[in-house]
Amino acid sequence: MSFWIFEKITKRIQDDMSAAIENYHSSSLSREAWDNTHRYLKCCGIKSAKDWTKYRVDIPKSCCLGSIEECLQMTEAVSYKSGCLKNAVLLLKSHMHTISMSVLLIFITTVSRTIPPIECRQFKNISIDFSFQLMSFLLVLCILAKMKKED
Repeated sequence: MSFWIFEKITKRIQDDMSAAIENYHSSSLSREAWDNTHRYLKCCGIKSAKDWTKYRVDIPKSCCLGSIEECLQMTEAVSYKSGCLKNAVLLLKSHMHTISMSVLLIFITTVSRTIPPIECRQFKNISIDFSFQLMSFLLVLCILAKMKKED
């Protein structure tokens, strides 16, 4: 990915992950976020399971790759090998088109609110909202692109 902002986003994700590791036992939100991330992305820690010991936190059971019996005593040997930062970045990259379109739609909607409605010359009493026209057009393009991709 060649977006200049992507490096900043990756750094921010990494910083947030570090803070969440530090708060794993004291914050139920951090614990739930990490446990869900481990299970969904099949990963452990930021770069690896070693990150948990770096922050002096036991490796969570949600990192477990093996059977329930193996997970009773969590170690690096039975945890996912891949770090969550890498997997999160890959997930973000795989959805970059959708994210970009969403940001574009939000931008257009916000900017278009400053533009007065366009008057139709044929129907003087009908006013068409510019942002609605653009969103409809972009939605049609997205649907067509998805249909083409499925063929």
